[in-house]
Parts: sequence; structure tokens; C-alpha cells
Amino acid sequence: DRRAANDFRAALGTGAVLFGRGDYKFVAGKLGEETLWLLGPEGARAFDEIKSEEPPAHSQAFPDSGYYVMRDGWDKKANYLLFDCGPHGTDNCGHAHADALSIELAVNGQPVLVDPGTLTYTGSQTERDAFRRSSAHNTLLIDGESSSLPAGPFSWTSIAKCEPLSWISERRFDYVEGRHDGYERLPEPATHTRSILFLKNDYWLLRDRVSSVGSHRLALRFHVASGLDGTRDGNSQSLELSGKKTGLQIAVFSKDNDEASRWHREEAKVSQCYGSSEPAPAWTFSAKSSANPQVAEELVTFLLPNPGGNAAKFQVREVEAIGGRAFEIRSDEHCDLLMLRDAKSPRVETMRMASDFNLSWARFRNGDVEGELLELLVMDGKHVELDGEAILRSEQRVEYLVASRYGDSFRVETSEGLLDLRFPIGNLEQLLADSNRQLAIGNRK
Repeated sequence: DRRAANDFRAALGTGAVLFGRGDYKFVAGKLGEETLWLLGPEGARAFDEIKSEEPPAHSQAFPDSGYYVMRDGWDKKANYLLFDCGPHGTDNCGHAHADALSIELAVNGQPVLVDPGTLTYTGSQTERDAFRRSSAHNTLLIDGESSSLPAGPFSWTSIAKCEPLSWISERRFDYVEGRHDGYERLPEPATHTRSILFLKNDYWLLRDRVSSVGSHRLALRFHVASGLDGTRDGNSQSLELSGKKTGLQIAVFSKDNDEASRWHREEAKVSQCYGSSEPAPAWTFSAKSSANPQVAEELVTFLLPNPGGNAAKFQVREVEAIGGRAFEIRSDEHCDLLMLRDAKSPRVETMRMASDFNLSWARFRNGDVEGELLELLVMDGKHVELDGEAILRSEQRVEYLVASRYGDSFRVETSEGLLDLRFPIGNLEQLLADSNRQLAIGNRK
């Protein structure tokens, strides 16, 4: 057909007819001529009669393949991320790529961070390997190595094994975490763990942690879609990608943020169709890990959509914290505070907040961290303090809690249920138990 190689709407249109799927029709849009050729006039009439329905889920996990999809809508301006934490391949993995823990990302309905493709199988061994090594994917490289090593056009000498660790998908956020053992073959073995938090309709947070007995060179790779490119300001942590219809601000923070942490641009290629390619830039953020085996190196990356592709919408900086790391993310409308607790610390503290949760995120009004609390997201912990006063206490560990201001109270969501509450919350388990008991009584009535 005459569609772009990455446009699969015609196939979805045919699938809508074969399986009677209104959600397939919604994404396919109008009838494609391919459906008419394959299924005849009856197929075209059946397509017209199917009621178009927006897919009920935005985000989805596919655990068998290891793909995790984060999406905040189905309109043409939706934001989207694909995370790969699955098996390397099947049998001899002939068609696999060394893409463990890699991502693809679209902003405002436009591809921004892409998988460069395949280009060739046997035409050139150099290009075949270049397109399937880890350096050709949006993931972390250690010491310039690939997570899996190719051996000929359709085989491998070593294969990384991915292990998914967590997947949570809720109305306000998605969270996924996984790791792989591809760098445990190095003389000083290293394990790469990546977690991704998606604050829907806002931005993504990536955490890349490297546990090792030695020091390593780390490189975060970002392959940019053809037609986009990046610019740097005076801040060595920030990169601004922009094009005609979209943009993305990338801010990366290593633990030291020293002179060894820097951005580098190179000319690369993207192959959207077999046998052909076009130039597209690749950006790399380089850092050096600690030689202390007791300290896991961590790169914290903010992927901040900029739909207009104009001036940066967000200002991100690391702020002083005890027992972990903390970041301020400012915009004209609000100021966010993110706190990440060190694994060996009982809690993490900043000037305004303290928490024993592994991850704590708060949004304040009027672009000021001293403003009124609007939202709170915490993951894996028990206690939160704001301005020296406890606002959340739980006797049992909470997997996650999201609180959004609703008038003078907060709409609180956890894995155990949903409540309308006021802070401080003194006994979360009792409140949830009372709410569930009242719900059960109401259902019986």
C-alpha cells in the first residue's frame, strides 16, 4: 500500500471487521482500501456498521512479551511510552536486538525517541550489528558494551535476561520496574535496573541504577526521530529536543554531576523500511559510576513533554536532601517536589517534607514549593511529614497512595480502595476498613 511503513491503521481496520472490534475501528479511523481488497464489499459494509468505541484502557502490560505501554489518551495529541522488559527472542533469537530495558516515546502524538529499526540482514555485517547492538536503542550502556553480543547475522554469543519487577497502572500514574543481567559478564559485573514513573498528562521520571563491585563508564542513549534535533543551554544536565509539531526536554542528573557528566551528539541513522535509512541524531549523556561497592550509581532522568516545541516549559534542579535525593520541577502553574530515599536510609528529608517512602512526589500551588499542597503520590512506605507535622501514618507498609485536592479535602486512592479525607491521616488501615465495611453494608441493602 501507499501508507508509511509504520502506519498499521489499515491492518486494524481489517481486524475490526474480522473480530467485530469497535476499539480497532476507533484507532483505524476510516476504512482503508486494503480491507476492501481483502474482504470485498461485504467487509466494507461490515466496517461501516461497527460502532466505533474508544479503547477502555490507556496503559497496558503485556507480560508474556515483556512490553509495557504507558499512554494518557487516545486522541491525536496523546503522550505515549513503550518499555521493553521481555525475553531476548525465541530459539536462536535470530531477529532479536539488544534492546533490554529500552524505551520509545511520543509527545503530542508525534514520535520523539525511536527505535532505529533493522536496515539489513545480510547486506552488511557492520550495519547489521550497528542496528541491533544496545547503542542503537534508548537504554543504558555500561563501559560502551552491548547488553547482548551478536555473532553473525542471526545468532548471539551472549544474551541478556530481563526480569520484570513491578507494574502499577492507575488513573493518575503508571509505574514499571525491571532489570537485566547482560552486564554481569563484565570483569567487574554490573546489574542494570530501570524504573519509570509516568505522571499522566505531565511527564516521565526514569531511574537507572547500576549495582557493581567496580567503577564503570555509563552512557544513556537517546535516538531522536528524523526531523528533530537538540539544543543545549548552559546547564550541562538539560537537553531540549524540538521539531515543527512537538518537543521534549530531557534533564539527567548523576550523583556527582561533575565535569565527567556531559552530553554528546552524533550523526546516526533511522531505518523505517527495510533496505533504506535516513539521517537522525543520537544524543548520549555520559557519567562515571562510583567505585564504592556499597553505593549503587543512579542516573535520574526527567522526560518533560513540550508539545509546542518552543521554549522549555519546565525548570528542573536537584535540591539538598538528607537520606536520599530530591528535585524541584517548576512550571508557571505549579512546583513539584520529588524525593527518592536511599535504600540504606530510614527516611529522606528536605526543608519542607520528610518521608520513609521509597518515592515521594508532591505538587504545590502557584509554582512555589512553599505553596498549598495540591497532590501527593507516595510509593512503598508508611509515614509522610509536611512542615514538621505528620500528614500520613500507616501501621502497615503502603504499596502506593495518591491524594488529589478536592475542595477542602483530598480524594485518596490506594491499592486497597478510594476515600475522601482530610489531612492529617492518622490510621489509614482503620479508615479503609471502615470505608469497605460501609460499602459492603450498602451493597447488601
